[in-house]
Amino acid sequence: MTNVLLAAGLLSISFASRGPEHAPDAIDTVVTTAMAEDELPSVTLVVGRGGTILKQAAYGQASLELGVAATTKTVYPIASATKTFTALAVQLLVRDGKFTLEDSITELLPDLPEAWLEVTPRHLLSHTSGLPDVAVQAGREALVASTRDEALRNVGARPLDFAVGTGWRYNQTNYLLLLILVERFGQRPFEEFVRERILIPLALDATRFGDADDVVPSRASMYERRDGALRPRQSRFPVFMRGAAGLNTNVEEWYLWADAWAHCRILPRAELEAGWQPVELASGAPASLGPGVSYGLGVMVETTPGRRSVGHSGGGNAAFRYFLDDDLLVVLATNGTTQEDALLERIAAAARTMTAR
Repeated sequence: MTNVLLAAGLLSISFASRGPEHAPDAIDTVVTTAMAEDELPSVTLVVGRGGTILKQAAYGQASLELGVAATTKTVYPIASATKTFTALAVQLLVRDGKFTLEDSITELLPDLPEAWLEVTPRHLLSHTSGLPDVAVQAGREALVASTRDEALRNVGARPLDFAVGTGWRYNQTNYLLLLILVERFGQRPFEEFVRERILIPLALDATRFGDADDVVPSRASMYERRDGALRPRQSRFPVFMRGAAGLNTNVEEWYLWADAWAHCRILPRAELEAGWQPVELASGAPASLGPGVSYGLGVMVETTPGRRSVGHSGGGNAAFRYFLDDDLLVVLATNGTTQEDALLERIAAAARTMTAR
């Protein structure tokens, strides 16, 4: 399989003046090495600096069964990176004056448990609510319920994992409640709100919700390594969990969205910056996910001087990151499984050595 992946190599390079026969550049070397090491059938990416495309490329095969080459228009699920779109939907409703980030979630959504009174949309967005997780296994599709009502009943019957605002824990319940909040105050189904307020204004025609049970045009076949071989990967996200995961897009459209988001064409800079700050716990200390890493409003936040960044990853196969200090934006998707954040970091490092062509 490794030889097949290496032979697939660079199948397309667009937005650059050179064809696939060119000598590999620094990003090509990073990607083809990762494809060989992690047995990734395909990788697609867009890298921009200062609002200008530096590189847009696709490597390998979108379908091993059909022998279909990946392109930068190939669609991939972005899993938990969907949360950044959900956060943006919430921020748009705050701009509309529908509620504030400091309102009690139980006042905004009646019939929730009294123990959740102190939970606010800010706590939900930043994973500091302390609510029990609707997901049985973090980051996977297994849930404690098959319907929204059942999910709410089940998590509502359990005690808080920690006092509201005193800790940080990645949690799908938070984004289930945010979906409900968007539907209630956006006065339409969540997917329809996202489409009308975010996707349509940016002409993101290929970007849509759906899991492995849905037909999503131009979507790559997904794979994971099991029992010593690459095998089909099936990810399922019920409709009531689509605020946490379930969006599909291609790197061209994802980059268009991320570029508009990062460069203040969707929200004013002050509101963006507020969401890009590390969340502050009740103790006054920022939530820490590791050295120099925290979480904001629907985004991971790196605060290391000279390396500040915001973004999100998902599913072991997709990630985007905006590096504030050098105005560098990277979006990445693969139909295999890898350490997507680490791969994105290597691509960004390679991009810093390159100049626009």
